Amino acid sequence: MRFVDLLLPPSPSPTDQQPEASRKFPELVAASHLHLWRPGDPIHSGGLRLLIGISASYAVKELELLDMIDAALLGGPEKVCVDVFDLATCRAQEDVRLFFPGITKVVQTPILGIWSLGHLTEVIQGFYARERALALLAGR
Repeated sequence: MRFVDLLLPPSPSPTDQQPEASRKFPELVAASHLHLWRPGDPIHSGGLRLLIGISASYAVKELELLDMIDAALLGGPEKVCVDVFDLATCRAQEDVRLFFPGITKVVQTPILGIWSLGHLTEVIQGFYARERALALLAGR
């Protein structure tokens, strides 16, 4: 199953589909090359770490991004750790700061945090986050 499949029918309505997608998201992550990350979990410090927050219950483009990243990790750089989480788990801006220390405001999704040797170096949102994540995994 691909991440984008979370938003395919048979759900009769988006109202039913969205909670189901959020519920299935952790299972799909566990079956991929990505890692589900929660505040308090260890932070990979052996090289490059990407943390990507997406809207799993309704953002098709973000689910497609995770499919592309998962495919890139299949034969890609082993020293890159990709952690992900569903932004639906955050109820307030303070919750987002538990994932991305110092972030001032969520403006667009996805949100990409880049860690180098265990230290957060950059946080990017929206289109630029997608492009940067793919470029890093492609080695550019």
